[in-house]
Amino acid sequence: MEPLTHTLVGALLAKTRLGTASRLAPISLVIGANLPDIDIVAPLFCAGEAARKACYLVHHRGITHSALGIVVQAVLLGAAIRWIERREVATARVPWRCHLLPAFFGLLTHLLLDWLNDYGIRPWQPFSQTRWFGDLIFIVDPWLWLLLGGAAALAGARTRFGNAIWSLIGVATTWFLLQHERTPGLVRIVFPLGVALVAWARSAGVGRAVPGRVIATGSGLVASYVALVAWCGATMETAVRADPVADVQWRLRTPAIADPTRWRVALAEGAALRFETRDLEGRVVAARPDSATTHPTPSPPPWRDIWDDLRVAEALTRPEATAWKSFARLPCAWLDEHDDGGAAVHLGDARYLKRPDSDSWCVITIELSAAEVAAATSR
Repeated sequence: MEPLTHTLVGALLAKTRLGTASRLAPISLVIGANLPDIDIVAPLFCAGEAARKACYLVHHRGITHSALGIVVQAVLLGAAIRWIERREVATARVPWRCHLLPAFFGLLTHLLLDWLNDYGIRPWQPFSQTRWFGDLIFIVDPWLWLLLGGAAALAGARTRFGNAIWSLIGVATTWFLLQHERTPGLVRIVFPLGVALVAWARSAGVGRAVPGRVIATGSGLVASYVALVAWCGATMETAVRADPVADVQWRLRTPAIADPTRWRVALAEGAALRFETRDLEGRVVAARPDSATTHPTPSPPPWRDIWDDLRVAEALTRPEATAWKSFARLPCAWLDEHDDGGAAVHLGDARYLKRPDSDSWCVITIELSAAEVAAATSR
């Protein structure tokens, strides 16, 4: 998930008993909820665009997003918070667990949230590279922002600083959704009304005296929403599988942005891979009927199988391709032939490409010289 969702979960946990474990426990929870994404700095130490992309594909949601990684990070974060607190003489010392537990639970929520979408996590690194995919929630979900942010904003005491922070979050998220072309029409109406309702409730003191009830209600609504999305996905998939077509294999499903009634599915038909948007009854529908700016669904077959091409086979032996293999869930490839006899082999993941031959953060380009192409094709 994106940083705001992780931050809101950390802020909500800060309103529980975990947030009172030590003076800086709320900060520890928010930092822990975001800390595994520190792996995004790894590409900064690589030279060249291809190397940076390969490094990102290998390390993002890697060891920092694993069970072993969160244990190590919890110890390091807890130790850092403990050291900061102990530098202040007036702060009473608390047991080590009071620093460790907030860090650990903040980190744990990061893994649980990242598991929900189609990027997945590798929880058993470095012992296993297997990815686990939830295929339930789009990486950006405004309904989670509203539910998590609303619960965190209403639970417990009010301060001027808190009022300023929640006002900033409410205004910024509303502005972002209203101006973004991919925001569904229902979100444009309901989200601002929800933010206004939360603002009014906070100013009226709702939840101030009963933070536990607010947290329980908010958590229940979030769990119910995720369960609803899971039910919608299962219903759609059952409907699609009930009407099988010869030589078509199910490959992937992912929900539309903030709309669990529409799902993007990937189907393999022979040597081609195509994408469709399906409703809960399994019918092919428009990706977003309320907007003309939706990305068009490519006509099948959008992806052509070229794995037998000797130039692609040569590219797959390169270190960058090894990194790509560890990431690609829906592997695809295409070629650009150069006038001098060389070729550029593009390796991508169809999950994150609008069309074949498009550039993206997940596309690794491997240049082959004319001599390398000649050597590869002569074998």
